[in-house]
Amino acid sequence: MSREPKKPRKCFVLVHLSSIGSYADEGGDADGLTSDWVMSARDADRVIVIDQGWDGRWERKARRELSESMRTKPSVWIAHDEGSDDPDLASWDRMEDDLVEALSEARCGSVSVGGLWKDDCVSETVSRLSRRGFSPSVDVDATRGFDDIEAEDDEDEDE
Repeated sequence: MSREPKKPRKCFVLVHLSSIGSYADEGGDADGLTSDWVMSARDADRVIVIDQGWDGRWERKARRELSESMRTKPSVWIAHDEGSDDPDLASWDRMEDDLVEALSEARCGSVSVGGLWKDDCVSETVSRLSRRGFSPSVDVDATRGFDDIEAEDDEDEDE
C-alpha cells in the first residue's frame, strides 16, 4: 500500500499587522484592509502573521478578526519590529529564518504575501523569500502602501 504524497499547501504571509494603526492614523481604510486580510487568510491553508506586537485599537481589532477567521487552521505568529531597540526583535535576518522555517514546516507550495507597507516591508519580505528558494507572489488585494492612502484621499475629494 503506497501513500500518496501530501499536497503542497497554499500559504498567506501577512507582513506587519501592527502597522494597521499607522495606516489608519494616516487616513487609510483600516476596516477595508482588515477585511481583505481576513479574506486572504480564509483562502489559505496556512497563515503566517508577522507582527510588531503594538497594542492599539486597530491592532487589537485586526488580531481579533484574523484570529476568528483562522480558528480552524494552523497559523504561526512571528514577532518582528525593525524599529525595536531589541536587536533580536529588530533583526530582518532572524525574522527571515523564522519565516522560512514556518513555510518549510507547513510544506507551502504556494506563498502569497500581503500587509503593510508594499514598497518597503512587503517588498523586502518577498525579496528575502525569493533568495531562499520560494516563489512568492504579492497578494495585491491584501497589500497597501502610502500611495494607496493618497489614492483614497483623492477618491474622497472627487465625491
